[in-house]
Amino acid sequence: MIILFLHFWVAHFAFDRHPIHSDHYRVLDSSKSTNGYDSVLTVVDTLQSGNVVMIHYSTVPFDTLKHRCAWKHTSSKDKDNRWFYRELLRIDGRKPIGTDGGIPATELDTLQIWINGKQISIPKSRYSNLYDFDWQDDNNLSFSEDIKGIHINKWASDGAGAYSVEIIVKAMRLRNIITESLD
Repeated sequence: MIILFLHFWVAHFAFDRHPIHSDHYRVLDSSKSTNGYDSVLTVVDTLQSGNVVMIHYSTVPFDTLKHRCAWKHTSSKDKDNRWFYRELLRIDGRKPIGTDGGIPATELDTLQIWINGKQISIPKSRYSNLYDFDWQDDNNLSFSEDIKGIHINKWASDGAGAYSVEIIVKAMRLRNIITESLD
């Protein structure tokens, strides 16, 4: 019984779990271009354990000319009684995350994480299929820490293609990037 209580206490209370709000973090760099799509955000937070976590990411407008897009064509009628429909299936050979079958507005250009001043290596191939990685809402970013490591959680997309991303770092190494559809 004591072991179960201890496990529950450690899992739920012993480690820092809070959404990023203006009273918890410092925004070091934040900008959004006039076209409304490309943006930059750099956030620093100190967890209860004393670990200082900094995340920096930037997005750029999605350019179909720089990517290979695979489409599924099916039949349906539009308002003018014309038959057409196409759904985006793959971008550069990978299933796009953050779209609902249409062309994404933005793509994730840079994703960098530092813990206690040391940069964590994140290959672009690990996040190159994440699209519409929007950051305007403070409530869609949170940091937490438990025995599995440091977790950075974010909700992303512009609507119907919404998804969550969990980045897990343990022992100063990227362990996993987990995505889950929110439809």
